[in-house]
Amino acid sequence: MSDDTDRRVDDLEVRMAFLERTVQELDDVAREAHDEIAVLRDAIRKLTERLDQGADAAVHVGSPEDEVPPHY
Repeated sequence: MSDDTDRRVDDLEVRMAFLERTVQELDDVAREAHDEIAVLRDAIRKLTERLDQGADAAVHVGSPEDEVPPHY
């Protein structure tokens, strides 16, 4: 092969290595984001359940309209 062809092949190999590394880094970031989203969804689900339980308890206790003001 000629020097020009060798240089071009070397350049393509360097670019390919860079692209492979970039794809791996993006894959790692996507995997981390996926895991974090799963954790956040679980936390939101738990908080929603707690809010629902609190709302149910508040309904059973009575609403502020049913309470007698303290000055009576």
